Amino acid sequence: MPSLEALSRTLDPEHFAVIGVSTDKDPLLAEGFLKENQISFVNFLDEGGRIARQLGLNVYPDTFLIAPDGVLVKRVTGQQEWNSPAMIKLVQDIYWQHDNKSMQLNSNRQP
Repeated sequence: MPSLEALSRTLDPEHFAVIGVSTDKDPLLAEGFLKENQISFVNFLDEGGRIARQLGLNVYPDTFLIAPDGVLVKRVTGQQEWNSPAMIKLVQDIYWQHDNKSMQLNSNRQP
């Protein structure tokens, strides 16, 4: 999660957001972890595991790259060094590729 924190501070907030979802049963434990690791991006507590079940989460961590229009563009399971140059480039490339496709689709629509 610290590398996601670093990623959240690296990316342009006008185009990217990092959002966490905790499946911890104890809200105080989750809050303590976030404070201890100085996590500043938005986090939600999935009490009862409803979101985890809907997403089919079986392995943690599981990361979803979601485009601004709500389309899931990539799912990455397991630990990653999100703040590495390669991962930052991957995230940016996925975003720009999806954004360009959306723009092309919108320009092809008839008025």
